[in-house]
This record gives sequence, structure tokens and C-alpha cells, in this order.
Amino acid sequence: MDNRIDPRPVFEYDQVLTVYDLLGVRNGYIYQYQHTPWYRFQTRFKFLAGVGACNEMIHWLAHGKPVGGVNCKGGH
Repeated sequence: MDNRIDPRPVFEYDQVLTVYDLLGVRNGYIYQYQHTPWYRFQTRFKFLAGVGACNEMIHWLAHGKPVGGVNCKGGH
């Protein structure tokens, strides 16, 4: 029986989000937020929520998965 580890990657290259992809999405949300009229509250809030979600994913990638309920390796 052959029990060797399969050397192929788990995901294809185009299925993986990188930090650069997240930064591109985040910058797109910021650009759209800045060019949306002030009276479109719901649309502006959705862009801010998208920026917040991107920031959290970037933070998670930079500091690693939380261990034991700690949000950041530095304890912040």
C-alpha cells in the first residue's frame, strides 16, 4: 500500500486570497466610500463594513490565528 504524502497543493493558485488581493479590495472600498455622496448612508456603511472586514483578515494573516482566545501575539 502506498502511503506517501500527495505533493500537489491543496488549492489552486487562483483560489487563494493573498494580502495583496485583500489590500486591493480594501482600497477599492475606500475609493468607493470617498466618492459616494454623504446622504447615501447605507451604501457608505456597507463600504465601511467591507473595509473593517478586510482589515481584520489582514490583521489575522499578519499576526496568525488566535491561540487560547488571545486576539494578537502581542496581547493587544
